[in-house]
Amino acid sequence: MSLMVSPHIKVMSGASHDVYLGTERDAIAGADNTAPEFQGNQAGTSLSLGGLVEYGGGDYYWRIDDIRLIR
Repeated sequence: MSLMVSPHIKVMSGASHDVYLGTERDAIAGADNTAPEFQGNQAGTSLSLGGLVEYGGGDYYWRIDDIRLIR
C-alpha cells in the first residue's frame, strides 16, 4: 500500500465528520471525542493538516467517523 502525502484530508459523505489524528494506531482506533486525538467535528469535506502534523515526525494515523442525522 502506498500513501500520497497531502496537506489535506478530503471526505465526501455524511452530515458531519468526527476527525481523529495521531501517531499511535491503537489510540486512534479506540479514541472517542474526549481523547487528545479528536480534532473536532466538522461539516466541511476537507481539513488542513497545518499545525497538526510535523514533517518527518514519523507515521500518522487518522480516522474519519461519518455523523449522520437521523430523521
